Amino acid sequence: MINDISIIFDFAGTVGCTFISFYFPSIGYILALKRYGTDRINAKWNTTVFKTLAYIFIVIGTLALTSYIYTSATKIMGKGPSEEAVLPVVV
Repeated sequence: MINDISIIFDFAGTVGCTFISFYFPSIGYILALKRYGTDRINAKWNTTVFKTLAYIFIVIGTLALTSYIYTSATKIMGKGPSEEAVLPVVV
């Protein structure tokens, strides 16, 4: 049982932020390039760079999402550090 609703909001915010920041732009660029890209556009060097960056963003987003799910799961099970133990108190 989850005792704190902030864990649910943290999880939803992280998933939403990861998709908005990493997945949607990358997948959108790749799909638009496949659908509307011509041979002339695909032959440019900057198209290759942008396509490579799109795939890198997908990998980074997957790593970020996986690490947060792991951290959140350990926090829910009570095995991870609490926020008070991680964040210093500033007076």
